[in-house]
Amino acid sequence: MLRWKRLLRQPKLLMLTISYANCLKVTIRRLVREEFKCQEDKSKELQ
Repeated sequence: MLRWKRLLRQPKLLMLTISYANCLKVTIRRLVREEFKCQEDKSKELQ
C-alpha cells in the first residue's frame, strides 16, 4: 500500500502507469473484437 502512495507522489511514473493501463485496455478491446468477428465468420460458414 505504501508503494502506491509513493507512486502518486511521482507524476511521471503515474502517467506511465495510466498510459500503460490505457494501452492494455485498447489491446484487450481489439482482441475481443477480433475474437467476436472470428466467431461470426465461423457461424456464417456453418449456415
